[in-house]
Amino acid sequence: MQDRIVITAYTVYSPLRNSIQELWTNLWHHKSALKEHDFLQLEKFRFPKACLMHPYAEGYETDRGWNLTERGIADLVLQAEIKLPEQTGLFFGSTLGESALLEQAALHSDTNTTKAYANYWARRIQAKYHLHGPAVAYGTACAAGNYAIGQAADYMRYFDLDIAIAGASEPFSRIAMAGFNRS
Repeated sequence: MQDRIVITAYTVYSPLRNSIQELWTNLWHHKSALKEHDFLQLEKFRFPKACLMHPYAEGYETDRGWNLTERGIADLVLQAEIKLPEQTGLFFGSTLGESALLEQAALHSDTNTTKAYANYWARRIQAKYHLHGPAVAYGTACAAGNYAIGQAADYMRYFDLDIAIAGASEPFSRIAMAGFNRS
């Protein structure tokens, strides 16, 4: 019989609520976080509505994805009530990562985009928790979180990885917003 993979902790940060119970309740009652935003109108988006986390600071904050990721990992570690072993695997997904940095780079050629990608978040988490296991990041659009979770499960099944952290973080992106407006 194949060993089972057990989920020992989970968390969510969503424009609809920041707990699994509240999120499911709101979904069950057909609630939506979609709202019209003045800054999207000012920037001439054809569809100035979005589901944004609150509090949402307008402007180019270039560490929203990292902040969500770090907060989520801290919650997971606290929930699981374990000290992560050095060989813990990290599997992250994000469509564009810290897209505000990429947007800033389009305006200012001296912008350092190293911190713009989910693999940077993985390396920072490794350093923070002194981990040396695999750290993999996926930029596979809307499926990035699914890829991360699936890959974590495969590493646990086939590569003798005992503990893995998997998930996705997606800060607001004007780039993605422009793409959805055009489609």
